[in-house]
Amino acid sequence: MAVPPADAKGDMAPSLSAWRHLTELRTPVALDVRLGTVEGTTLGDAAAPDLSQETVHRLLSRDATHVLGIPLRGPRGVLHGMVSIEAECMAAIGEDGFWAELPKSLGLLADLSTPYLVALPGNVQAKRRDDALLPVVGASLSPLMDLLETFAQVDETLLISGATGTGKSRLARWCHAQSPRTEAPFEHLDLLSVPADMQLPELFGWKRGAFTGAHQDRKGAIERAEGGTLFLDEIDKLSLAAQAGLLQLLETRTYRRLGDSGSQRQANVRFLVGTNQDLGEQVASGAFREDLYYRINVLPVHLPSLDERKDEIGAWAEYMLARRHKESGGKGVAVLAQDAVAALEHMHWPGNLRQLDNVIRRAYAVALVANPKAVDRVVDGAAVERALGLERPAPGAIPAELGPLMAKSAVLLLDAMQGKTPDLEHYRVLRAFILAEATRRQGGVKEAFLWFGRDKTVQGRNHMRDYKAALAEVEAMEQDLGLDLGLDAP
Repeated sequence: MAVPPADAKGDMAPSLSAWRHLTELRTPVALDVRLGTVEGTTLGDAAAPDLSQETVHRLLSRDATHVLGIPLRGPRGVLHGMVSIEAECMAAIGEDGFWAELPKSLGLLADLSTPYLVALPGNVQAKRRDDALLPVVGASLSPLMDLLETFAQVDETLLISGATGTGKSRLARWCHAQSPRTEAPFEHLDLLSVPADMQLPELFGWKRGAFTGAHQDRKGAIERAEGGTLFLDEIDKLSLAAQAGLLQLLETRTYRRLGDSGSQRQANVRFLVGTNQDLGEQVASGAFREDLYYRINVLPVHLPSLDERKDEIGAWAEYMLARRHKESGGKGVAVLAQDAVAALEHMHWPGNLRQLDNVIRRAYAVALVANPKAVDRVVDGAAVERALGLERPAPGAIPAELGPLMAKSAVLLLDAMQGKTPDLEHYRVLRAFILAEATRRQGGVKEAFLWFGRDKTVQGRNHMRDYKAALAEVEAMEQDLGLDLGLDAP
């Protein structure tokens, strides 16, 4: 409903509850608004999500007693959108078969028309936009953005899934900026960086003396986001104990700081939730509560990987290059040559936008070294190829000279130790060089440890300690040998 009728009453957003069920069932769904039923599933049934009170009030405010959602399905069942039909019929509340054969006939028409609808002009090529939060939107992402423009206007929980580095936090900030809460705070709580025993305190806040180390009162993420938006990133890392606390918060919209004996506080916050995991599988394995899953799976959207958004690569690379040039204080302009774009578009991007940004920064540095006095900075295909050459090799693509080089390193180390008592621990220095290079490639120590699958080390906030210990081993060996090993730690 892009253009509401002239006599429209209040908010004319399509039925978001119908969309939620469509994403799970991939079939037409019927809502009886006043009874809160979906395909015969009653309000409050633990086996399925319910119609939220916000949805019921919004639909009733425009005299809708029944809603029919028809999915727009593409090849292989890909869900592109929904046709939403609303009706008012007080006499039919609670009656079965209100829509009769309409879902079947309209479903067939929708299946036949969807390929035409998604091929309409306007979403053909990715373009740079004058939007700092979402500067690039391509053909595959454009329908999702149309949906999010609607989702941003309501207060129901939005679940953003997608692989690491696809831009979930950027999308969350964009939704906040488009919402009626845009003037209020946006709070981002990355649960991966919070130890399990501190997740609830970080969420609710605490009073002085609530636990060992609580030397003063502290506001939690909910209180810091008062009136605005709270983005709970990596929700799959939430402990089972914290999941119970979050569920109660979402159901009652009230909370209390740890150690506070006062009355409950009201949570005036819109919740956005992010994950790179399949929460359905997490529920099946017992790692994630089923009732919490249904509570947060109100408005689910999936952010495609960069490999699924190939048309955006060139535009994103240009944006990232301009940003890097501005950060460096460079004069003139920074330009990405066509052969550079072609090289990037032929690359596989498991690290998504984060990996692309690292490559662009590296290519910019290569171009700077090649022509340091140039006013305008041109990043050509050669610079990009060299930057890509420093990426982590794919399995089976390890260069043949790697083994001989490692053997030569061992020979050189042992020769350097002549006349000294060899310390086997010194030979662990290779780990420090690997960590330093991974930190440079991934853009940070935390990211490097996550890349190596050391999630528990990061959760326990021990990654910096381990990293510094590795660098200390290099320093100790340099002192013993009386030489500089040349480790350029970022």
